[in-house]
Amino acid sequence: MPKNVNFRVVGLYFGWSGTNTSPNTSGPVTVDFDGSTVQDLMAAATIKVAGGGVPGVLGFAYTPTAPSPPSDINKIIVVYDKGGPKKGGHLPGGTWVLEDSLTSQPQRVFQYYIFDENFTQLNRNGEFKPFTDPPAVPIPDNGYVIIRQVCIATAPVGGGRSSALAKRYATEVSNNIK
Repeated sequence: MPKNVNFRVVGLYFGWSGTNTSPNTSGPVTVDFDGSTVQDLMAAATIKVAGGGVPGVLGFAYTPTAPSPPSDINKIIVVYDKGGPKKGGHLPGGTWVLEDSLTSQPQRVFQYYIFDENFTQLNRNGEFKPFTDPPAVPIPDNGYVIIRQVCIATAPVGGGRSSALAKRYATEVSNNIK
């Protein structure tokens, strides 16, 4: 029996639940799917959008980092016809893309969060598996899956000005605590 799951991609406003009136998604995109992985959910969202099931969205796509599982997501693409909602206004219509970067510093990667129907987070940081693997906790019926891109520093990235600002701020905070 298919699960009914609410789906969002933060940063692309796909399934954004803002207060603005918009022809595009005004809340999580509800997706029915039979699978067990986040990639299965994303594939079902792609089919729903292609069938005209998400007003204002002409396309939704993603690409894996490798041609075969297990894999993570490399790129997420949303095509809006007239623009999407965002805080304080609307996005212009067109193609919106988020892409990971494992070679930049800091690295940009995608993470997903699974919530139950009461919006209690079920998976915790450190429990992330590739998008093509079943998650550490099952995606619940009537639950939520939210994908966001995060930056992770894997080496020192600050130069002279950044280091000086950090030291000055640490000194100011320390002096204010005394």
